Amino acid sequence: MMHGFESYDSVDSIIIRAAALPKEPVPPLNYHLSFSPVGLVNEYLNKVTVIENGELIYMDALDGYETCKLKSHPDLGPLEAFYTSGSATFLARELVGRVKTLDFKTLRFVGHRNIIKAFFDLGFNSSQIIDIRTSITYRDLFIRQLKKYLPHSKNDIAVAKINLSGIRDGKRIAREYEVYLESDENADISAMMTVTSQSAVTTAMLLAENKLSGVGGVCTPETALPKEDYIKRMREHGVNIEITEYDE
Repeated sequence: MMHGFESYDSVDSIIIRAAALPKEPVPPLNYHLSFSPVGLVNEYLNKVTVIENGELIYMDALDGYETCKLKSHPDLGPLEAFYTSGSATFLARELVGRVKTLDFKTLRFVGHRNIIKAFFDLGFNSSQIIDIRTSITYRDLFIRQLKKYLPHSKNDIAVAKINLSGIRDGKRIAREYEVYLESDENADISAMMTVTSQSAVTTAMLLAENKLSGVGGVCTPETALPKEDYIKRMREHGVNIEITEYDE
């Protein structure tokens, strides 16, 4: 994302949409567990950090509903997007005052968000203990049921879509990044595992080669890594990142 940001003289907006989705979605939630159900529920409940009108503000998770498609894979169909917490918190704090708009929304197959919201409206987001004879909360029960009934599968698709809009050389330019990676069934590894592990390996290699020289202290990957090198190596490791640019 910072790869695009640094190519502009000024940036108006950065819109990030991403997720790991099941290749074979199972109704009604059309989702699978690719990481901890505790973390998943936290993403659906905690406050979300975004930038609006150049200022840092906090939104409710599950709000900001919209639908979108991937240009590179329209066959995936319409996807829904909504706010979830955590994914862009540090990025928003880094760029506050430097962009007018920045937000991250999670992608799901259409219908998922409304079902989750219905459970929360019925109280399954509550930390209240269900009964005096137990220490289990309604939220704990919901997490247990997700862990029990959602498919545990490595057969997934990692997708990301990032749109930037800004000014370069006096012209308004739009740039779009898309990532689409399917799991490798022969390797018994999910697409999400591949993207995450290859990113960690690439970062370690760049660090070992002293490509992060001049960077000190505690930094986020977005600000510390050499962007061109990072994208080049991710592509070499099988994570295709498509970049398109056009005049607005």
